[in-house]
Amino acid sequence: MMMENGNVGQTAGPVRWISPWLPVVLALFLLTFSTSEVIPATVAKKFTSDRMTEALIGETVLQNGVPFNTSLPALTYANAYIDVPANATSLTVAITNGSGDLDLYLKYGAPVTGSTVSDLNRNADFRSDSAGANETITITPASVPPLKGGKWYMATLCLNNTKTTFTLTATYQVPGTGGPTQPVPAVPIKSSAPVSMGTLTPMPGVPGPTETKHTFSLKSDPDVAIPGTYLDLGYVITPGTAVGDADLYFVVILPDGTPIFFGSQGPFDPVPVYRKAIPLPGKLQDFILYDLPLPDTLPLGTYTFASVLVRAGNNFLDVANWVSDVAVDTLYFSPLSPSQEAMIKNYGRPSRFIKTFDTPGGRIRVDESWQYSGAGAILSFTNGVLVGVLADTGPAPAVLAGLNSETFTFTNTAQGIMQRFGQPGQITGTYDIGGLSGLIAMDKFFVYDSLVFGFRGDALMMVMTKP
Repeated sequence: MMMENGNVGQTAGPVRWISPWLPVVLALFLLTFSTSEVIPATVAKKFTSDRMTEALIGETVLQNGVPFNTSLPALTYANAYIDVPANATSLTVAITNGSGDLDLYLKYGAPVTGSTVSDLNRNADFRSDSAGANETITITPASVPPLKGGKWYMATLCLNNTKTTFTLTATYQVPGTGGPTQPVPAVPIKSSAPVSMGTLTPMPGVPGPTETKHTFSLKSDPDVAIPGTYLDLGYVITPGTAVGDADLYFVVILPDGTPIFFGSQGPFDPVPVYRKAIPLPGKLQDFILYDLPLPDTLPLGTYTFASVLVRAGNNFLDVANWVSDVAVDTLYFSPLSPSQEAMIKNYGRPSRFIKTFDTPGGRIRVDESWQYSGAGAILSFTNGVLVGVLADTGPAPAVLAGLNSETFTFTNTAQGIMQRFGQPGQITGTYDIGGLSGLIAMDKFFVYDSLVFGFRGDALMMVMTKP
């Protein structure tokens, strides 16, 4: 069963095609009040990577020679480490299978830290920072500083504007082996969400004396989301030798710790079996949740998804009936994307912003541009993803305290805005919004001292700080 796409978003007006140039139009609209130019790609990259934020994915211990597949949000870095024996003759750390621009740092005894790229360069003992995604560092006892026994920390820096997956591998050699010894899977030892946890340690209980459990995994896409994002939660089952059909149980643990079991009829089903009697003649791949819009009414925080396969028709509370390990994945739900959080952490709130909402093709789309005149740039986002940077050389207007773009969402209405801000100074059927008027249909505007709101019917379609 798949959860159907609900009718979330604006409730009035026709569906309109939205130009892919909308983020540019928003940015240019802000630029009409500044002296600006388009930034070359290399300069845009320097701006967005000038200040980094440490990724909230915890600290991971790597095992010798075992690849660790992971990912980083845009413009973040994260540390992992490996325990190297005192008699090691070499240590090689490599990033592979990535894309865009990833950099690698290595340091003895403590994590690599810093709030800028320059900080990371100074703090690390070694670095590999080519323009590509594949990086390698090899050190020996003759290196400066020398290889020695203990914890060696490696930090991966993601300079891309989108989440990036990659593989991190650390390999040391000791005399007489010529390579890694006794490899075991990488084990996360500390976590502060969001982090995709994969499968948990096998629970007690074996399907049968000669049977092996099915391999079961969950994957949410994305694993960090803002209101209006569409969520896919897929699973993959690779059969072991356990015989018979399997029942699939699925639970969502809310940010406050409340578990909600899903049955075939959805949450709170009195019979909490999500799928009954699944035959497993071969590998099976499907979705539990598909194209599910995340409304702004959801509690913020980390959602944990957990699922297990149970021998069909048996009591799932008895782990002896489990024919797979528990599969777990997480979703971090936030009003701001990692890129937006990084910008606010490092540069503060934008001095001005403009944000639009629409549902092209029935899908929620949120475009916004943030003006950082003091930092010399205007950033454009689509559904939280950084899609462009323009230069802004004009004077920096004052930041309007308390007027944060994330407090305005696609479910806001004209009545709700008036309840929040009072009667507008002006209600008009027209307002000069430049090229936006040809892209998003609006039939009335509320004009306040600091903000302008545009509506289609009662639905909020645009909010911007007043020029």
